[in-house]
Amino acid sequence: MKVSKRTTIGTSLAEQLNSVFRDADSFHTDENKKKMASGMPLTDEDRLPWLLAIHDFLKGFQTKGQTVVITCSALKKVYRQILRYGKRYSNIQEICETENLPIPFKLVYLKGEEAVLRDRMQKRTGHFMSSGMLSSQLVTMEEPDDIEECLIIDIRESVNTIVKNILQTS
Repeated sequence: MKVSKRTTIGTSLAEQLNSVFRDADSFHTDENKKKMASGMPLTDEDRLPWLLAIHDFLKGFQTKGQTVVITCSALKKVYRQILRYGKRYSNIQEICETENLPIPFKLVYLKGEEAVLRDRMQKRTGHFMSSGMLSSQLVTMEEPDDIEECLIIDIRESVNTIVKNILQTS
């Protein structure tokens, strides 16, 4: 099975950090995998249990003071909030007033043009999501804003360069 570049990057980064690596796809339910395999985009409701499972996984490592690397297509800002806080917030004021402390993590956005992403998706094998789903993901995508303090990296860079850049900003 040929893995994605994000998985290769995540694995390499985890090795450099001497930490655990997980691809967020492993948290999807069988139902979600079947839905995506049939070409149906997931709804926010479909994604919520997936996002909460990832949050819980991250929180388990945080409470132990351990580092973990997760690759995840957290396409919307609200998805990234759920990963960080374990719930949705309707505005920044609500986040500021919460007693639910965020999970600290470094957000890295591997940015790429549609043609590059599609080409890579078509070359991978054994994945439940086809390259035909890319368009719906790009329509859903909300690029991280300044508040999220995201590191943006061009996906065309080599794996070694990407990992080096991530490590230099951590």
